[in-house]
Amino acid sequence: EAHIATPSPTKMDALDLLSDDEDDPGVDNVAEPSEPDAKRQKAELDFAALKRIGYAADDDEKEERAAAVASLQSSFSHLQDVAKANVPSGSELGLAISGFDTTYVVLKEGDPVRIVSEGCKVIVHAIGVIKRSGKVFWSTKKDPRGPHLFLSGSGKKVVGWEQGCMGMRIGETRRLIIPSHEGYGASGLAEWGIVPHSDLEFTIECLDIASA
Repeated sequence: EAHIATPSPTKMDALDLLSDDEDDPGVDNVAEPSEPDAKRQKAELDFAALKRIGYAADDDEKEERAAAVASLQSSFSHLQDVAKANVPSGSELGLAISGFDTTYVVLKEGDPVRIVSEGCKVIVHAIGVIKRSGKVFWSTKKDPRGPHLFLSGSGKKVVGWEQGCMGMRIGETRRLIIPSHEGYGASGLAEWGIVPHSDLEFTIECLDIASA
């Protein structure tokens, strides 16, 4: 009877046991993605995340969004222009003078050691402007005679000037906003180019104050 030889077991060393895991049914046979595939998957995930929060869009969506932004900016600019047109300037929001329509704005604080009151001799620099046109009709800084001297409360100045200068401190700069009826009224002042019914602004710098 023929004898069939049984092959002897294959001898494996330690290196064999540490390799060829893909043949072991106990090990998951999942291939690692190649580097290009991994980058592509990450890009797809990043794009999806951006899409969810509105940062990524196709060309049509980008154009629509740009048009919407431009429309909003245009509307906002228009609203700003309307607001500016309907809100009085700082000079028109001046402090009231009891019993009069003239108002004033203190542009620079003065020293309360001396204050304009009735009967004081006051020396000022002054700039007069017609509100409607912005035309400067008087400037003592360009006048060869220099600063202007007046007696407060004497009735020789227009009402708005008389009342607007009361209470000024030495060194103070004040802007007076004088409506026509407390300025030169219906007559105007032709020699200075002030037409009838002109509202005026005077910027006055109080240089010195002395008792009468």
